[in-house]
Amino acid sequence: MVIDSDYKIKWEETHSIIFSKYILRLNENRIRYFILRNFEGLPNINTSKDVDVIIEPKSYKEAANILIQVLKENQISNFRVVKYERVHCFFGIDVDNFFSIHIDLIEGYLSKGFEVFDFDTLYQQTMDYKNFKVLNSTYDAVMLLYYKVIGSKQ
Repeated sequence: MVIDSDYKIKWEETHSIIFSKYILRLNENRIRYFILRNFEGLPNINTSKDVDVIIEPKSYKEAANILIQVLKENQISNFRVVKYERVHCFFGIDVDNFFSIHIDLIEGYLSKGFEVFDFDTLYQQTMDYKNFKVLNSTYDAVMLLYYKVIGSKQ
């Protein structure tokens, strides 16, 4: 087997199905969430390496179980979770089909142990985009500025 070192994840139909089912289940289970940045084109197109899903703090266990169930329903039985503070990076992997999906579940928005905006404040600034929630453009810009200027390393 030859591994192409320039391999890049391409968002395809299976990614779209998994993402769509996951969002549907979050909605059905009344788990409050929103997508942070790079949502344009979802669920069919994703120009980013992952999807950042900000979830209501204390809903992680249920949100994670739902994601694992959706992965398994789509024959993605291998997954890995890497945790940083309140960020849980989910990697669903199917080695046989060279498939992977990366979805970050983030409990609120914390940077370096400091929460500038609590979840409720941010959630009040969401809007509907297709069948899921995203931050409105003003707060999306504020959060991007915070991330790039205040939250980045000097």
